[in-house]
Amino acid sequence: MFERLKTMIAGVKYVWQYAPTLTSALRRLAKYPGLDDSEQLRLWLRPLVLDFSVLTSLTKNTIDDVISRTAIQIIDNAKAWTAVYSLATLVNDNQNNGTVKVLPVENSENNEKIFDVDYLRNKVAEAYYDVTDEIRVENPALIISAIGLIIQLIQLLRK
Repeated sequence: MFERLKTMIAGVKYVWQYAPTLTSALRRLAKYPGLDDSEQLRLWLRPLVLDFSVLTSLTKNTIDDVISRTAIQIIDNAKAWTAVYSLATLVNDNQNNGTVKVLPVENSENNEKIFDVDYLRNKVAEAYYDVTDEIRVENPALIISAIGLIIQLIQLLRK
């Protein structure tokens, strides 16, 4: 009984302590600017990721803190942000159903439309290299995780 009461009090303490951060994040969620303007999306996303990084600092796991900081570095860097924004718009299907857009290209032999997966793969690799040229980290998986975090936030929060 006392253990549950202690846990409940600790939970209320955290909610009270981080209420401004939670309130800030919830306010920002309501003002999603859409994918049309890169700079507006960037200005919206940066403080949101900062708010989430404050919340991730509550956990004992430190990898989420490092991923959040790397995501903020990507958002702050113009070239890295351009690359990540190109990925976010590349995978945007404009139908809000969460699927990946596959770009049709014309087959030069008989003018039929085919789906070019290699094109998508090359664009993703190119964007990844653009980000790694700008953001230096010890482990390349951090870049992949941070890019994934940014794109997942954009896709999840636009709904």
